[in-house]
Amino acid sequence: MEDGFKKLKDELKDELKETLEKSLATTNDGIKDLRAWVRWIVGTFGIGIMLKLIFYDRYMEEKLEKKQGEMETRLTILIQNAITQLKLELKVEHQERLLSDQNKKNQ
Repeated sequence: MEDGFKKLKDELKDELKETLEKSLATTNDGIKDLRAWVRWIVGTFGIGIMLKLIFYDRYMEEKLEKKQGEMETRLTILIQNAITQLKLELKVEHQERLLSDQNKKNQ
């Protein structure tokens, strides 16, 4: 009878060991799959962020073009105003010379 209990005990021990190994193998496979998914997800987000930092997106490009257009408009207006002011100053100088020449002739 003791031999029967010992045999039963050994069989239960072996069965428990096999079941435990199978469940641990399944758990380890699940963890490996989960790690792979996490790596893919983190990699995808990481690459997306890097690409976002490296390349402009459409909205940033549109904002940049809008600011550049505004700066060009301001610069054009500034240059036109400077040219107009220079023309007026030259006209004033010319008229002053004409007046001084007329005053010299009259005196």
